[in-house]
Amino acid sequence: MRPLFKQEGVAALTAMMLMALIGGVSLFVLQNAMIEKMIASYVKRQAASLTLAESGIEQVLYWFTYPEQSPNPVFFRDPPCAEQMEKKDTGSYFDYAYAPFSDSQERGEQVTLAIHNSMDRARACRVISTTHHGKGVAVDLGRNPMPRLKAGIQGQGTPDSQKKIAAPIFVHWGDILYTGPVYLGDLVTPIPVQETTAHPAVDPYRGEGNIDPVLTIKSSGPILPSSLLNQRSNLYQNEAVILKIPEENPVQLKSFIKQYGRYLTLSDGGCLKEKGMVNQGKCTFQEFFSSEQSDGGHALVFIDTTSGDLFPSPLEIGPGVYKGYFYFAGDIHIVGGGNGRAVRAKPPDSIEKDLKGIQLEGFFYTPGKISLEHRFWVYGAIFAGKGFIGNGTHLLEIWYNDRFKDGDYQDIAPMTRIQGTWRTM
Repeated sequence: MRPLFKQEGVAALTAMMLMALIGGVSLFVLQNAMIEKMIASYVKRQAASLTLAESGIEQVLYWFTYPEQSPNPVFFRDPPCAEQMEKKDTGSYFDYAYAPFSDSQERGEQVTLAIHNSMDRARACRVISTTHHGKGVAVDLGRNPMPRLKAGIQGQGTPDSQKKIAAPIFVHWGDILYTGPVYLGDLVTPIPVQETTAHPAVDPYRGEGNIDPVLTIKSSGPILPSSLLNQRSNLYQNEAVILKIPEENPVQLKSFIKQYGRYLTLSDGGCLKEKGMVNQGKCTFQEFFSSEQSDGGHALVFIDTTSGDLFPSPLEIGPGVYKGYFYFAGDIHIVGGGNGRAVRAKPPDSIEKDLKGIQLEGFFYTPGKISLEHRFWVYGAIFAGKGFIGNGTHLLEIWYNDRFKDGDYQDIAPMTRIQGTWRTM
């Protein structure tokens, strides 16, 4: 039998070794947990910094859309980097530090924004957004793909010369542009007279004595009948009229509208679908978009076909009140009629005025034909690539919104991200 003290010594040694082992493992686990916590904290901080930096880009886009709410309304209303500039110019036009998730710059994470002229693309702004942790993102912003509407009415002049349908002639505060020969009717008295000293008109045109300070009617072909030319000085034929239509860049335009607006398709049965689904209780354009209320923002809408072709038959625009910017993939038929509503309008170089009876605030834009049935009054513009037909062409009357000529569309971001330019820093 071995002595007892030897057994106790072995047990003590074993216990000490076990405790050391447990202590080492515990220390390893603790150290590993601390490292993982530090890594998680770092990853979290990096992710939060990236999110903050990205929020800076969104803030800049918001300021471009609503310049009056920006720290520099003059800059954001007309950014110099959106114009053609020398690529060697690398100067920073605007720098501003702000805290996107706090009430002041002294609290919370701080983001520094810098806007430069893009070195890679003309007419583009390069926005760099960095946090105080050094994490940042950069992206080039360019003008949105919406075409600049430079006249109250644009379209083909006489799509059906055999029927001798007179093209619309009533535009306040802007011009009318036609391609090809255009038939304006056999009577000269309805055609407004340009009088530059006259105050901008508010009342509808009422036959003889129509006066407008701006209106001219220009055609790339002859104006018919030619006798009208001797009686109106604001008629110009054989001019260099070029109409810009969405087909020049349909992918970019559709992509922009899908991101910022509503994209619908016209089914074979004639119902509008949104996201491929028929909206319960809504089928027609009128049911989707007519509203008597004027306090909502402008809609941005593209109505296409599932095949990408033109509409098989004209899409009917029923009587109603519409507010927005509407693109159509084919012919449309405007029923018109109704009372319309009052809107606040801004004539060129004049104070704001109230217009009554307006049925569209914004624009309709189609590469096809527009047929008109009853009275249709617009504050904005109308574009019909293949011209106007129907018994109501002389009942179309437009008060042109001259902000459109600069691509300034209310409620629509004037600048958008250029694909392929987003990068982290």
